[in-house]
Amino acid sequence: MPLTLVDCNQEIHYDDHLCSLAMRKQMLTLARLVKDAQYVCALCGRAAAKGENLCSPIHLAEVK
Repeated sequence: MPLTLVDCNQEIHYDDHLCSLAMRKQMLTLARLVKDAQYVCALCGRAAAKGENLCSPIHLAEVK
């Protein structure tokens, strides 16, 4: 299955994305969201437990 890169829609929940939290130096929130990561962002490479916290999430099971 080919992976599809989806550009970030900053109007939808962008404040909850790891890139936004990192820019605002919300390290405790970041630590909570990356624990037991299941997704990686195709744009920045950050990993998170839930895809909703990334701009362009790819489930790690899809990464070969």
